[in-house]
Amino acid sequence: VGDTIVVSGEAVLYNGHPELKNLTSVVKVEGYGQVKLDSAIEVTEENVAEVWTLANNYQVMKLVKAQVVEINSSGSSKLQLGETEVVLYKATFPETVQVGDYIDVTCTMEAYKETAQGRPVSAENAIVKYYGVNVDVDGVDGEKETETYLAALGEQVTMVASHADKAYQFKHWEKLTVGEDGTETWEKVSESSSYTVTITETTDTYRAVFGFGPWENLDGNMELALQVAPSANN
Repeated sequence: VGDTIVVSGEAVLYNGHPELKNLTSVVKVEGYGQVKLDSAIEVTEENVAEVWTLANNYQVMKLVKAQVVEINSSGSSKLQLGETEVVLYKATFPETVQVGDYIDVTCTMEAYKETAQGRPVSAENAIVKYYGVNVDVDGVDGEKETETYLAALGEQVTMVASHADKAYQFKHWEKLTVGEDGTETWEKVSESSSYTVTITETTDTYRAVFGFGPWENLDGNMELALQVAPSANN
């Protein structure tokens, strides 16, 4: 994939997609090098409706943080990117990727009838899985929905906890440990409101714990603001 070749054969259309059949020769042209995958057109939740169209047929595309909906390596697999369903044709997924995971996919766009679909460019670097850090946004189970920040393996995530009301003051970060018998234990891991973790193949869960501050700080609303952002190194 990515080599430049000269192909001779009969030009036909198959479901709207130009093809050559009855090939008489295929010759690799030396000196042109490989397609540069880092120049792929990025397709995100924000631009997918405009970019994932047949106007970009034959282009190298990179689907960013798409959710796996269906896996069918011998046919059509389905991804969800924003409000758009994206089809991958004959995609080989790593064993670690399952339905529900988020991935990046580098692929070439091709037409099937009047529909755009992607074909991964290689088994080695086509699909990159995101892993997550779960964060309990207020340190109290069940009161607010847990937020998950997704990043690629080995990247760093910096979690910054702050409270919107001075009545509360940050105490520490805790990490959840689950024993073999299912027993859950919270362990204090940092007293800094800014805490950096490295993404691994396991999805870890953290929570920010707050306590009451001085009574003179009471000034009305008690809402927590938690910012989860990439570290300065990424």
